[in-house]
Amino acid sequence: MNTPKPLHHESKPISQSLPFSPKVIVLFTGLALIFGSIIAVLVFHTPTPTRARIIGARLDLVSGDVAVTDQGTTSKELSGTPLAVGAHIATGKGARAMVRTADGAAVFLRDNTEIVLADK
Repeated sequence: MNTPKPLHHESKPISQSLPFSPKVIVLFTGLALIFGSIIAVLVFHTPTPTRARIIGARLDLVSGDVAVTDQGTTSKELSGTPLAVGAHIATGKGARAMVRTADGAAVFLRDNTEIVLADK
């Protein structure tokens, strides 16, 4: 009868059995940590807060074409829109608006009227 021969495996050091050398693995691990840290800082960075503009009034009532220009941007607004100090409000033909100031005063604007909110 044939007796099976025991299998002998050559034992190699761990560094020879890896597809890459340990120095390459350490280098890539270090680079991955550096890039991961940079990405984490960029993603989770909280921007420095800026001072909010002072709200000087609110559009209580809007009917028709009412445009508000604020910091160079003009937009059509709806009732309830807060208005910052320095905002320019203009009503078009047939439009009306009521602006309620911070101290409670109401200013009614008829058609073709323009005002600018000023600080006290």
